Amino acid sequence: MSSNQPKHEDGQALLDEMDKTIPQKVAMCAAHMMLKDGSTVLDAGCANGMTTAYFALKYPEVHFIGVDYDGDYIKTAQQKFGHIPNVEFIQADLRNFSLQGRKVDAALNLSILHEPYSYDGYRAQTVMEIMKSELDNMEVFGLMPNRDFVLPNNPDEMVFAAFPDNDGDETASGYAALSTAEFFLRYAEEAMRFDGGDPDSHIKGFFTEEHTDRLRAQGQDIPEGWRVFSAQHHFAWEFIWRMKYRDRFLNEAEEKYAFWTHNEHRREPEKLGARVLYSAPYENPWIKENWYEPSAKLFDQNMNALPLPPSNFISVVQKLGPQDSTLLREHKPSRAAPSYLTLTSHTNIKTGHIFDLVSRPGGDVVDVLPYGFDGDDLIVFAKDQYPRPIANIKPRMMSPNLDDKRWSGHMIEPLAAANTTSAVQDVVHSILCERAGFDVKAVHLDEMGSIQYYPAPNELDERVSAVRVCVDAKSDWHTPLSGGFSGFSNDGVVRAFNAQSLLMAAQVGMLPGARLETGIYALMREQGVTPKPWLGQQIKVTQADLDILPRSVKDLLNQQKQHRVFEPSNERSGWLGINRSEFHEIKYQDGRERVMARKELEFIVPSKDVSTNSVMLGCLVEDPASGEILMGVQKVDSLQSQFASVQNREGHSALLTLPGYRLPSSVDHIQNVPAWIANKTGAPQHSIKQLGEGNFPSLGVMPNRIFTYAITQPSEALKQRCDFVPLRELYENLDDIKDLHLMNAVYRAVHALDLWQDYQTGGAKPETLTPDL
Repeated sequence: MSSNQPKHEDGQALLDEMDKTIPQKVAMCAAHMMLKDGSTVLDAGCANGMTTAYFALKYPEVHFIGVDYDGDYIKTAQQKFGHIPNVEFIQADLRNFSLQGRKVDAALNLSILHEPYSYDGYRAQTVMEIMKSELDNMEVFGLMPNRDFVLPNNPDEMVFAAFPDNDGDETASGYAALSTAEFFLRYAEEAMRFDGGDPDSHIKGFFTEEHTDRLRAQGQDIPEGWRVFSAQHHFAWEFIWRMKYRDRFLNEAEEKYAFWTHNEHRREPEKLGARVLYSAPYENPWIKENWYEPSAKLFDQNMNALPLPPSNFISVVQKLGPQDSTLLREHKPSRAAPSYLTLTSHTNIKTGHIFDLVSRPGGDVVDVLPYGFDGDDLIVFAKDQYPRPIANIKPRMMSPNLDDKRWSGHMIEPLAAANTTSAVQDVVHSILCERAGFDVKAVHLDEMGSIQYYPAPNELDERVSAVRVCVDAKSDWHTPLSGGFSGFSNDGVVRAFNAQSLLMAAQVGMLPGARLETGIYALMREQGVTPKPWLGQQIKVTQADLDILPRSVKDLLNQQKQHRVFEPSNERSGWLGINRSEFHEIKYQDGRERVMARKELEFIVPSKDVSTNSVMLGCLVEDPASGEILMGVQKVDSLQSQFASVQNREGHSALLTLPGYRLPSSVDHIQNVPAWIANKTGAPQHSIKQLGEGNFPSLGVMPNRIFTYAITQPSEALKQRCDFVPLRELYENLDDIKDLHLMNAVYRAVHALDLWQDYQTGGAKPETLTPDL
């Protein structure tokens, strides 16, 4: 290697030269792969190798293979990046290639599948051929993250698309001079323009018709300077995705970005014998706010607003062994009456309100998060592929899937035991040594840390003891879980994960369980480990009004003990209902779905006409006097802060928590949630940002999902509902906070605002905590 060629330790200059969009793409894709040392990753359609090289420099203990059909691209990649020791480049046709017996642990399709689809005649079978070839070259349980685009659910349905006609650039020429409305008409002529040398038989363009004057005459509120057209839904999305690409329009018009609906993104890989662990539209907040919203509106045939397209789509496909299942899902309601879960009711003696609670038999829940270090890397041991079919119940009360995230039901989550009445140390020993296979001498119970919290205090009469315990085990630990507690074909495995990788996966929505995410944050706080940079929506905090005065966290925690407002009741509120259903474990085999196992499970959902979706609101402002960030917590003496589940265990009913609301079923898309919150609270909509992804607080009992939002300009109503306390104090007193939602919001806020090192070290930033490059 020549002296001027960068090595891993001095590769920052090379990283700085690369496209500024690459770091975000790499971080997102790495989060879905959960990379570990010693892995081999295929980067499909690597082009000039820039992204492959970036991956290799960021993850020096992982080997990357860049593959592209274009020999000139491969020569360029080898010349510029071939010196990097953990990267290689291969010229090959992705539809049919071989690594001569080598197997990869992951194959990454980073916005590439739509290109061979387009340039092979807009042929979806080409995508299947590529996936099959990649799976053939992959280890069992290897992952294939696909970052691309998705069709609307009814792609050919006609919709109205509105665009401004007054935003052209008179000083420009060509496509740059056109208004967005005129540019749309040009796209209607040129869409799918690649003819593959067969212009006579090729079909390009699509039908559109203008409706501006007709709709205005009907009294529709069409903004001045805008025009409205009808078009097929998928072509409206295609234009919105590329409407800023004026300088390369003809090239972009050759490609069609979306080739499958969300259902097809799941069904088609299953036909190859693979499992789609996770799939979801991806909403890039900056693109949505700065590109889409100012320049496009979509409506159905009745002029009801439709969501704008997601900026991308993610699916994570997993290669399976011959005995592994594809999907877990609810099949039908059971004829048997519920016999496992129990409802109790409690009356608030001050207000007369009745509250229903559900409980499991026995005691509470113990979560165990074993951990260790591999060099400087924090390693955690968790269940992988554990069956959680309640994630895939049929919607009750037509409860919408707000963000359209879907899982196979094979989850990564903490080791746990429910219905426990034994001492915590005995439970931990049983979980780790009897079920997970750890040697008793490798488990350091004398180094055990623990916190307690309530995952769903308003509905679930249950407390979690979350235990962190040091173990002596290697970072390649991988052993089947024993005991058969799930009742399905297997309980998955216990395996080692890099804690940073799991936390990144939680941030992008692939790990939907709140308890594992919170446990990893707690472990990092305890061990002095700084999380890698935040991957979610950016939050900008502004100074508070002068009428917001900080309160002490310790004072509020002490105030909790002054409230005891519940007594048992024989009368039901009718809010909760216990459901019992038959769930199936499915395998796609011989061209059809086959049932591997059946099991009846019980779970709770609201009996009222509301959804299973709730929002928790974290008001964040800057104290002008101290410069500290303040978070609004619900007043301890409020009705919404009293919980019978807490009183049953703590002797008092109050719990320090965040203000929250159950969403109605009419809120059917994640893009509509900020407007609903703004209308409900009076806070400006532009100040409402999603703080991380939605999560399940207790997936073993309830399908409820919690969506946390930060509000940086709280309304007067929220100021009256909240006490504002320093975020730093909340972080320092997390061991005494017993609400999972508040704990999770504090960790996310500290992470998102880049305050972790400051809060950990009291302002000092020692060299040992420098961020990863």
